[in-house]
Amino acid sequence: MRGELEVAVGTYDELSRADQYLLDQAKEVRDKAHAPYSHYRVGSAVREKSGITATGCNVEVYTYTQTGHAETNAIANLVAQLGPEIELVAVAVVGGSESESMAWPPVPESGAVTLEEMAFCCGNCLATIGEFVSPAGVKLIDVFRGHICQVMFANALPVSFQKRHLMGE
Repeated sequence: MRGELEVAVGTYDELSRADQYLLDQAKEVRDKAHAPYSHYRVGSAVREKSGITATGCNVEVYTYTQTGHAETNAIANLVAQLGPEIELVAVAVVGGSESESMAWPPVPESGAVTLEEMAFCCGNCLATIGEFVSPAGVKLIDVFRGHICQVMFANALPVSFQKRHLMGE
């Protein structure tokens, strides 16, 4: 099933200004991540249907089980700003090893990007995003080796248990 995932791969310059801004915010907050154990820093920025954005980064603790993920922290910040009735339309994620230098704006490296190489949101973060999906859908935007990878949430988690199952829909 993973090999059938529809992912649009492009460049930073091909993004809308709103999506460039979201990625810029994710990159900026990534540099503030607390990752003393994995040394893998992640920043995320989320956009609500109103256009309001919020950011979050990963915050590791030594037990790992209470580690806060960037995406869920960004969503929590948005809920804190707007309340629980938010509708996400875009989630941008920028991650990588802290030893990795990252050109910004990102410049694509040569070679194709395969699905197996990409590091999209984990299952826990996808479930949190699913809690606040806009009826129009949520676009997930990630950077991998300088390539901009985009996928719609419904395509990233096509056969998942979703909130609508609890609502009897």
